[in-house]
Amino acid sequence: MITGYYTIAAPGEGVYKDRSSSFLSYCFPVHNDDEVKTFLQQVKKAHPKCNHHCYAFRMKPDGSHYRSSDDREPSGSAGKPILGQLLSHQLTNTLIVVARYFGGSLLGVPGLINAYRSAAENGIENSKIIFCTVDVEVKLTFPYSLLNEIMQLLKNSAFRIVSEVYGDTVMLQIILPVESYQKFSDQLVVSSSGYQVTSEIISTSAV
Repeated sequence: MITGYYTIAAPGEGVYKDRSSSFLSYCFPVHNDDEVKTFLQQVKKAHPKCNHHCYAFRMKPDGSHYRSSDDREPSGSAGKPILGQLLSHQLTNTLIVVARYFGGSLLGVPGLINAYRSAAENGIENSKIIFCTVDVEVKLTFPYSLLNEIMQLLKNSAFRIVSEVYGDTVMLQIILPVESYQKFSDQLVVSSSGYQVTSEIISTSAV
């Protein structure tokens, strides 16, 4: 299970120029397709005279949701090189849009590939890359007599309680990093004698 991922902390910008053509890159942290559409329209509105607004994004902790667009540039000359920079820097939950101002000279496919790749790379270089953890929401059910022991196992897990019910049986709903949950589960197995704990993952989320 993936425990974390790299993304950018805030929007960043970059630029690359070749034979009077300017390639302006804009990097955005994103979490869903609606945000992608919003930021893409934002760049188009800022540069309405650009001939092309090419982009690529990756989302989800494992980067499994991704897309790229050449926006009328020759196939594979724009979106794919931009996506390649996201892959090269191991970034996800990130969108890069590159707006091109045509300078009058044709660059050819190799020139376009280099220009879009370089613009995207410069945008990433000007962005702050951060590491984010993947959290799980877990429901724990156990006898009240085990409360102190359970809390002791959780004490270094940076967990937070979502809901709690106390009685002869305790029900805790908590959120904690995947890595901490895995360690907690391993400790439960090692200390299993006498433990009567039900552990159920409710959801997984990136923060």
